[in-house]
This record gives sequence, C-alpha cells and structure tokens, in this order.
Amino acid sequence: ILSMLRQESANDRIQGAQFSYQSQQLDPTIREALIEVLENDPNSNVRLAVAEALAYFAADQTIAEALAAT
Repeated sequence: ILSMLRQESANDRIQGAQFSYQSQQLDPTIREALIEVLENDPNSNVRLAVAEALAYFAADQTIAEALAAT
C-alpha cells in the first residue's frame, strides 16, 4: 500500500487507497501515509479516494481529526 501511495500515477495511488479497506485495522504507518496523501496530493480524485478509505476507520481519533480538517 505504501509503495502504491507514492507512485506517479494517480490511478496507482487511488488503488493503494482502495487496498486499505482490506484490513480490519489500519497500521499506523499506513494511516499516516493516507493522511499525508489526503492533505497534500495534487489530484482531487486521489484525495477523494483516500477520504473514503479513511472514513471506514473514522473511529480512530487521528483519522477523524484529519477528515474534519480537510
């Protein structure tokens, strides 16, 4: 997932966000990478895909705060 989020291709980054749904619990490293993409990715479709992925884990306080801030 991490390597996909760092790809040049927006489609690859979106796919990385979608793969995060597969886990019941989000690894802290992946959580931080997703939040960074949410806050900084130049592509609005990537940011939307990441927001949707993070919303699945919105019970996590850090994620809830990141979603509220964007």
